[in-house]
Amino acid sequence: MMITIPMAANMLYITRVIPIPHADWTPATLSISTIFIALLVFNRQLFDVIPIARESLIETMNEGFIVTDCKGFVVDFNNSAQKIITGKDTLVIGDQLPSPLTSQLNLNYSTVIDTTVEVMTHKKDEHCYYIVNVSPVYSKKHKHVGHLFIFHNITERKQTENLIKNLAYFDQLTTLPNRYLFHDRATMAIEHANRYNKKVAIAMLDLDEFKDLNDSFGHEAGDKVLQEVAIRLMSAIRKMDTVSRFGGDEFIFLLTEITDDTIIANIVGRIANNMTRNFRYKGNSITIPFSIGIAIYPDNSSNLDELIRNADLAMYQAKQSGHNRCQYYSPNMG
Repeated sequence: MMITIPMAANMLYITRVIPIPHADWTPATLSISTIFIALLVFNRQLFDVIPIARESLIETMNEGFIVTDCKGFVVDFNNSAQKIITGKDTLVIGDQLPSPLTSQLNLNYSTVIDTTVEVMTHKKDEHCYYIVNVSPVYSKKHKHVGHLFIFHNITERKQTENLIKNLAYFDQLTTLPNRYLFHDRATMAIEHANRYNKKVAIAMLDLDEFKDLNDSFGHEAGDKVLQEVAIRLMSAIRKMDTVSRFGGDEFIFLLTEITDDTIIANIVGRIANNMTRNFRYKGNSITIPFSIGIAIYPDNSSNLDELIRNADLAMYQAKQSGHNRCQYYSPNMG
């Protein structure tokens, strides 16, 4: 019936069964044909373009797209989602999401609220970061039937944030924390010490006669020595401690969780042993003398600024006593 009506209209036009003088039936017959063909396409689904367009859109979108049922089993996904899953893990319809994802998403599949989670994946020796929007999926009868996961790649943004953070909080030559990050960590360490009745120690180390090194071998040699000093100092402390380049040829240590003064003595001893070894630069053996000053919280100071100042006073006292000396702060130093 739907086909015969436009055909009949065209036949009437061609055979002129109903002659009307000076009448042009072309617009009318074309309009009738167009209307009925449209009805065939959209009402009778002669070909359904919407699912085709929808599938094409999902497959070409940059965002990863995953649908699971209420138990977490994969129902559908697109190509971008498969690229997110790397290594031996793959997305398979009927399987649950790979464990590296589920452990970060930390979802309760019975939940019916929208959530946003940040996840990280590994891809070719680099980290990739994604913001994942998780939304419940409902049937036409408004029954909760699963979840939709959309992965937005934020790796470039994250790398920029990390670069800015690195420039703000780390020394670019030695990669050690700078004084701003050190101050932040030391403040938290003192708060922790107050809460749990522990001690904190600050040690200042200065490279004596470092200017002579630069004058004799050049600033490139000075930079190489500073980088080697940073490596040696890092190897002397515990994981919970911090060493920072405080400026120029001066380094500062934050020693935490001090329950016994022998802990400080052992760490400072390792620092001294590492520093007494000669440095090498282009076949030259270079000796870098040093001085170390130590102050302990709360024994010597009531706040961080005073603690750092007292460690600095002790360091200069050590410097006046000769090379490669270590000095604890005492009140008579000023």
